[in-house]
Amino acid sequence: MIDGPAYEATADQIFFSDSPLHVGWEVPEFFHHLPVQAADPDELGNEIAELAAALFAERSNEEQFDAAMVFLAQTAELIDAGAQYAGMCFVDFNGRPSMATLVAQRVERDAGGLRATADAIASQLARHAPQDDIRVVEMSYGPVALRTGLASTAIPPEISPDSLPHEVPRRFVQAHIPLPDDLSVQMLELSTVSVEDWDAYSRMFGEILKTVEWATDDELRTAREQRAAASAASEPDDEARRNLVAVSSRVWDLIKAQQPRVGMSPELDRMRLAFCTTCRVNGNEAPCTPEHLWTLAPVEAAEADSLTAHLEDRLTTEGWTWSPGLPPNPGRWYADRTAPEPARLALRHSPGSTALHVTVTLTCRHQPATAPGPRR
Repeated sequence: MIDGPAYEATADQIFFSDSPLHVGWEVPEFFHHLPVQAADPDELGNEIAELAAALFAERSNEEQFDAAMVFLAQTAELIDAGAQYAGMCFVDFNGRPSMATLVAQRVERDAGGLRATADAIASQLARHAPQDDIRVVEMSYGPVALRTGLASTAIPPEISPDSLPHEVPRRFVQAHIPLPDDLSVQMLELSTVSVEDWDAYSRMFGEILKTVEWATDDELRTAREQRAAASAASEPDDEARRNLVAVSSRVWDLIKAQQPRVGMSPELDRMRLAFCTTCRVNGNEAPCTPEHLWTLAPVEAAEADSLTAHLEDRLTTEGWTWSPGLPPNPGRWYADRTAPEPARLALRHSPGSTALHVTVTLTCRHQPATAPGPRR
């Protein structure tokens, strides 16, 4: 969850409130957020130091300090450029380190229709960068000018995977979204120096674009009131708890049989009602989907891979189905008949971590009780 003076956030959504029209989008949970909204230099320095320590826990204090200095310089440049949001991800693609950056900025525009504005932006981008792929696409909320290109960038040794400096190619995609306030354009950009992973990152950016939405002051106030009214009912009921425990217990038994030394972290074991995408799109602000989140430790990366393979083999034989995720998102198993009710299971092991995060999810309580499998 992210908080700051200019925006608020739910568990998976960033919502900016720096004008009468509030714009939000969802960011994958494995992104680490740079504090471009820090209130003062002390807060900025402290948050940068914590980020460097978390990302490079295996490196020395001196290397962490060097990385923090690089992050600080990058964040200061983003603040000067007027960035609303900036996030970085460091992920593992089959043993290969990979990284990407997501940046957001709100800029002014001349009054005019949404399509005319998108066309004008595309024309301007085409004149400025004729070598790039520039087009206008229609999203559910309106036209978007897209720019995809290739540039080069310097990677300092403090944050490079092999601790060496590099001048490397950088792939990027920008989305320029005219907003219906006749005042501004929301710009989102995802870039990566891991060009071999571009297909995965570009698909991920497409998924982020699908989550963009906006609201007026009145709409946002109503949503807050609905969330406040629903907070008292934010815990799963007894039946949902029993069903969550039944699925989690079976997964736990399989894990312990494969890795007896692994333990569960009691402080990271919780149940909750979460928001599903369907209800969010339909404007239902009440939490709806029972989840059980628990964490295992210590689990190294190789052990996480071994456990995942073991679970996939055992769960498949028990009637579960597997749906691969979009890298670096984890895939999910879906249970239709082995659980008390349809359920899904996801495992996540963060790079550089010794914890394996487990999420068991049941069906939305506002929708018909169908299996929460992949959409067709």
